[in-house]
Amino acid sequence: MAGVADTSADDVPNVDICLAALRSANSDTEVFAALLLVTKLVKAETTDAETRRKIFDAVGFTFLNRLLNTTEVAEGCDINMFRSIGLTLLACFCTDPELATHPQTVAKVPMFNEVISTCKSLRGEDLDSSVYGTVDDCYQCFYAIAASPDGQQQLIRHATVQALCKACTENCYHGHEKALPLLIQLLDGNGHQIWTYYDKVLNQLVESLSRKLKDFSDEKKFSLCDSIFAILSTATRQVIETLPHATWDAYIHQGLFDILRSKIGTKQRDPALRLSSLMIEYFGIGWAFGPPPDTNTKFLLLLVHLSCVEIRMGLEHTKEEERDSRSAVVSSCYNMVELIISFMTSGPSLELNSKQVTQLHSALIGAFGAVTHYLTSIANDKTQYSKPLVQASVRVLGAWLAEETSALREEIYNLLPFLTDIGKEYFYKLKMRLSKEKAAELGTQSDSEPIPVDLLRFLLPGLCHFTAEEKSRKIMVDNAVHELLGEYFNYHWLLFTANNVEYNSEIALTTLCGIFMNFTVQDSEFVKSQSVFRELLNLLMTSLPKQVNKTEHTILNYNMAVLGLMMLRQHPDDEEISQSSSTQNFIRAVIQLFKSCHVLSDGHCKVTEMYQPYWPHISELWYLGIQDMTWSIPQFPWLPKVFLEYNWLRDISQMLSEVKAPTDEDSLILQLSSGILTECAKHDQACRQYIKEIGGQNVAKTMNMQELIAVLEEIK
Repeated sequence: MAGVADTSADDVPNVDICLAALRSANSDTEVFAALLLVTKLVKAETTDAETRRKIFDAVGFTFLNRLLNTTEVAEGCDINMFRSIGLTLLACFCTDPELATHPQTVAKVPMFNEVISTCKSLRGEDLDSSVYGTVDDCYQCFYAIAASPDGQQQLIRHATVQALCKACTENCYHGHEKALPLLIQLLDGNGHQIWTYYDKVLNQLVESLSRKLKDFSDEKKFSLCDSIFAILSTATRQVIETLPHATWDAYIHQGLFDILRSKIGTKQRDPALRLSSLMIEYFGIGWAFGPPPDTNTKFLLLLVHLSCVEIRMGLEHTKEEERDSRSAVVSSCYNMVELIISFMTSGPSLELNSKQVTQLHSALIGAFGAVTHYLTSIANDKTQYSKPLVQASVRVLGAWLAEETSALREEIYNLLPFLTDIGKEYFYKLKMRLSKEKAAELGTQSDSEPIPVDLLRFLLPGLCHFTAEEKSRKIMVDNAVHELLGEYFNYHWLLFTANNVEYNSEIALTTLCGIFMNFTVQDSEFVKSQSVFRELLNLLMTSLPKQVNKTEHTILNYNMAVLGLMMLRQHPDDEEISQSSSTQNFIRAVIQLFKSCHVLSDGHCKVTEMYQPYWPHISELWYLGIQDMTWSIPQFPWLPKVFLEYNWLRDISQMLSEVKAPTDEDSLILQLSSGILTECAKHDQACRQYIKEIGGQNVAKTMNMQELIAVLEEIK
C-alpha cells in the first residue's frame, strides 16, 4: 500500500521503537522515516488488533488528519506523499470495527469517494504505483465501514453509491474488481433505499454493463450476467418501469440470446437463466420476443426448453445436497415457466405450428413430471416443508394445475394430500403472523419476521378444477380440505373487509366461491351434512347486503350471490333458514344486483354501462343466478312479493314485449327472465293478477310461453 513494500516477519520493526521514533522526530525527513516504520508495522501480518490499536492511540486522528490534509512536502517528493501514508494508516486502523465507523473515519468518506472515482486506469496512461496503493487503501476503508449496517448507512448518506457507479462506468482503477462488489453489497441490504435516491446513476451503470454484455465475447460476459442480476434483483418492477431503459433491456436480450444458444456448461448457463427469468418478471414475456422490428419467438421457445431441461436436471436422480445447490437456478426456471404458462393461457396467440406446440407441451409435461416426482419423494418428511425449493415447487405446480389437470392425473391425485397439508401448514403460519401484526399494532408485541408464503393461495385454481372431478373431490373430502377452505375463506374475508390490499384477498375469495359451488353442485347431500357449509352460508347472507352497492367488487359480489343461492336451495325444508330476516335481506341484495344488469336499448337487451367492464367475468354467473332464483320461488313463499316490490316483474314483461329481432344473447336473457314471470304467477295470486294487468297474456302469447298462458287463463 502507498508505495511501501511488503515485508517478512523478520523485517517488522518493534512497536515501541517505531512510536519513539515518531515522537522524537525533529524534521520532515525524520518524520517521514518514522512514518514509514509505523506504516510497515501496521501493515505487517504478524501485527495483531491490540497492537494496531496501541499504534492508533499513539498516532490519533489529529495526526492522521494533518497527514491527509498536508500538501507541503520536501522538494522532489510527491505532493500526495503524506496523504498516501495517512490513507495507508487509516486503512489498517479500520480493521478495528469501532474505528471503522468512528465519526472521524466517516468524515473522510467524501475523500475516499473522490479518490476512487477520479483515478482512471484505462485511458492509455500508466498510473504511479503509489496512486494504485491510495485507491486500494480507500477501498479497504470502504469495505471496513460497510461491514456493519450503520456503516452502510453512512456510505449511502455520503454519496458513495454515486462514486462507485462512476468508478464502474468510467473504468476507474479497480472499478469492476472492487467498486462493483461493494455496490452490490450495499444494494443487497438497502436496495429499496438506494434505488429510491440513486436510480439515475444505477440506470447509467446498468446501461454500461449491459452494453458490455452485448459486446464482450470472453469469460467476462458470464460474470456480467451475475453482476447485472445482482443489481436489478434489488429493485422492484415498479422502480424498473420508471427507468428509461430504451436500450439496456435490448442489450441484455441480445447478450443472453448469444450465451444461451451457444455450447456452454452449467457454470455459464446458470447466470444467464437467472437473469433471463428476472427480465421476464420485470418486462413480461414480450421482452423475450426481442426489440422491434425483429420480434420472434425463437428466444422464448429456447428459454422454455432450457428451463424444462434445467428443472429435470435439478430434480431427477439428484441427491439432496445437489438439489439444494441448484435451488436458485431451478427456482428461476420455475418463475419463467410460470410466467410463460400464464401468457400462453391469457395472452395473444404465439402463432406456433403444430410441431412446436407438441414439443412445447411435451417439454412442460417432462418438467412437471420431475416436479411431482420430487414432491412425492419428500411428501412424508415435514422437515423439508420449509425449504425454498419445496415452496417454489408447490407454487409452480399450482400454476400448472390452474391450466392443466389431464396430464399426470394419477401422479397429482397421489400428491393431493401432501399439497393440501403443506398449504394448511403455511396458512396457519400466515394466521399466526396476522395475530402478531395485530399485537404489534396494540403495542403488545413486535415482529420483523418475513411474511410466510401463502402456498394454499397458489393451489386454489387447481383445487377448483379438482372439486369438479369425483375421484379428486373424494380425496379432498377424506383429507378435510372443505374444512380447511372454509377456515381459509373466513381468514381472507377478514382481510378483505379490513381493506388489507397487501394479501389481495378478493381474488382468493372469488376462487374459493368457485370451489364451494362445485361442492354444492356435485355433492349436495354432503354439503347439507357439513357444518362448514352452513357457517359459510350464514357469512354470505349477512355480508352481501353490506357491499352490494360497491361496484368495484362486482365480480366477487356475483360469486357470493350465486354461491349463496345454490346453498340456500340445499335447505328446502329448513324454516329457520327460509323464514329468517338474513335470508330475506340476502335475496333482496341478489335481486338488486341482478336486476340492474340489463337495460332495454334500441330493441335489444344491453348490459348496463356500470356492468360492462365486468360482464365477461359475470355473464355465466348471471345466467346461473337467474336459474337459481327461478327454482327458489317455490321454496320461499315470500319471494314473489319481493319481485313485485322491486318492480322486476314489470321490467321483465317490458323487455319481453319490446325486444325486436332478438339476437341469440337476447333470446337467452329473455328465456331465463321469463321463467321468473311464470314461477311467480304459479305460486302467488297477487303476482298472477299483476302480470295479467300489465299485459302479461299478450306477452306470453307473443313469446309462446305456454305454461304462463295456462296459469294466467285460470284467473277469472
